Amino acid sequence: MGVIGLAVLVYVLKTMFDLGKVVGEEAPPGTLASQMAHYHRPLIVGFLVVSMVGNTFVGVISNAQFGMWCALMVRACHQSLRDATAS
Repeated sequence: MGVIGLAVLVYVLKTMFDLGKVVGEEAPPGTLASQMAHYHRPLIVGFLVVSMVGNTFVGVISNAQFGMWCALMVRACHQSLRDATAS
């Protein structure tokens, strides 16, 4: 990876942790987005552990699942800001 790859990894991880923080702050309490933001940090840590131990059963699927999770969380936050009763 080198120094540049390590810097990019740190930036991406910081951005992923900040995503849960921002959604948790912006989403009204009790909505789907606020609940998803509550579970976001443990989910990131879980994905990192699976990726670091080299579980071959997971592979690229965990990356796709994490991408879908982030997209759904952002969309749930948008929906809860539009209509808090929709969640």
